[in-house]
Amino acid sequence: MTISIKNLNNQSGMTLTETLMATAIGVVIIAATFTIFNAQQDSLTSANEELLIHSKGRLAAESLAKDIRLVGFGLPPGAQILSISENSITYRAALSDLQTSIPPGPSGSFAANSGDNNLNVVSAHGFADLYNIVIYDPATGDYELASIDGEPDIESDPNSLPLSEPLKNDYKFGLNSMFIKVSQYNTVTIELSGTDINKNVDGGTSVLISDVDSSKGLVLEYFDVNENSTSDVSGVHKIAVSISMIDPDNDRASIDFKTDVTLRNIAA
Repeated sequence: MTISIKNLNNQSGMTLTETLMATAIGVVIIAATFTIFNAQQDSLTSANEELLIHSKGRLAAESLAKDIRLVGFGLPPGAQILSISENSITYRAALSDLQTSIPPGPSGSFAANSGDNNLNVVSAHGFADLYNIVIYDPATGDYELASIDGEPDIESDPNSLPLSEPLKNDYKFGLNSMFIKVSQYNTVTIELSGTDINKNVDGGTSVLISDVDSSKGLVLEYFDVNENSTSDVSGVHKIAVSISMIDPDNDRASIDFKTDVTLRNIAA
């Protein structure tokens, strides 16, 4: 078969300009596709991060509220909250619920005397050296805070607790005062520290919640029984708690949690 050279010369292809334009259009399309893909990936990642923070924050808020509800548990009025601020609260609470009582006696007799260095109790089992205790007569409201100095005597009858300092008060049995309680208590501080919310119990610190905003990760507001804002530790009845969670790898992923905690162990 004979091929016509004339026909070949008449066939036309893409010019250089057309080739460059087609290449440019292709590059634009690929770049746009890549941009859309990245945007979708970023959106999905952000959504997953926010979901994770939301789940973590919800559990953190529940855990913190549980701790704050223990404010004053097992302690008499006036010995419950030590200090409050916007980012911290220090309080006493009987976290272990370890308690006993002074052995009962006839009305008019002394249960314990000021100056005593040992405290007779029904049972000293579970108590130990350096434990903080509160001695409390619910009928009269009399109480004092003390600490154990040495090993409790669990062999004698009654058992006894050695005290670091002599008793300051007299405790006397009466017609309506036949039960004088002795309980272990703890001193607890919950506070914002950097990007953590820490919990300190009797000097031992642990991280309660991590990855919070360093300036507003924990914000506490205090209210009295009439819902008025208060800075008086003796008048606190409810605490409004705000937590701001963050993703340390993505500052766009953050979420705030708020809850109100009524202090059930504080007398109204």
